[in-house]
Amino acid sequence: MYYNLSGLPTEVADVTGPDFKWGGFSYPDVPGGLSTCGVEDPAGCTLLAVNKNTADPELAMAFVTYALSVENDALMVEKAGITPATLDTEWPSTLVNIKPAFESVQVSLKSGGDIGSNADLAPTISENFIKLAAGQISADEFVANMTAAAKQ
Repeated sequence: MYYNLSGLPTEVADVTGPDFKWGGFSYPDVPGGLSTCGVEDPAGCTLLAVNKNTADPELAMAFVTYALSVENDALMVEKAGITPATLDTEWPSTLVNIKPAFESVQVSLKSGGDIGSNADLAPTISENFIKLAAGQISADEFVANMTAAAKQ
């Protein structure tokens, strides 16, 4: 099992092939939790915006409108196999199994629970996550490092 975002099937399609079965789930609640798992999840972490200093904001907005159009969304799903950005676009067969997890979300959280906005912890999180993903530290070491950093 791999823990990753919904973009993973697209990124590894050449290795897995078209018949690989993908799935998805929301984290389960823990005893004494807030019972928000499955209804509050990070979903839709991509942002398209026009910077206030853009030389041609109308042209930039026209691109955003094109990028988010139903027609372009369907094309991106067909060609890249990504999750749709629009409600009426058909899901790719590789990701249709995770559609229920997306549909259950009632509150979209910021990516990573917005933990990256903590300027004191963000560098430590990034460093340790890279070490964890690279196999340089264990999950237990990651938790210990994060616990120590949070206490500082």
